[in-house]
Amino acid sequence: MTPFLKFFIWTSFAFNALAQPLAAEIYEIRLTIENITCPYCGTSLVQELKGIKGVEDAKIWPMEGIGVVQWKKNSAFHAVQLFRMFYKTQFLLKEIDVDVEGVIREKKGATVLESYPDGSVFYIDNPRDLHLDTFDNFSTRALKEGMQVRLQGMCTSQQGFNFLLVKEALPPVGPDQTNHDQTNTTK
Repeated sequence: MTPFLKFFIWTSFAFNALAQPLAAEIYEIRLTIENITCPYCGTSLVQELKGIKGVEDAKIWPMEGIGVVQWKKNSAFHAVQLFRMFYKTQFLLKEIDVDVEGVIREKKGATVLESYPDGSVFYIDNPRDLHLDTFDNFSTRALKEGMQVRLQGMCTSQQGFNFLLVKEALPPVGPDQTNHDQTNTTK
């Protein structure tokens, strides 16, 4: 795939996402697909993807073997839904890359990213390998409980849970959600 085509695909969906309110915390879902070469197959896959609960829109570039899925706002993301759909086809879903923002939580010894308001949960595969040196506004260089962060990486599904192998950590874009589950008891 040419660098221009990658740039075009990235900017077309980024522009579309920015034109909408920043209510959803999943900014992009990119698919790498094998064994797809004809435009008709791409059209068929788009219709299959749109049939998945949570998928708002999808685009497939068959010759490049890539696709982009726009997830519905307020609908939890489960990678297993995409893998199950592709399992029923002749095409191989090789990779799911996500760009997601949320709050870091520690749950039963695991580091997770909770995305709100959709309620998606991503178990982070490599929390100790992450270096947040690019954050100017963070005094810490490690992920901590309650930290709002935007992560990009490869998403897999194990026993129905989302696992995220983080490739890049970015400053958050959306409004601060760190205290979304705490209610103000004072009047």
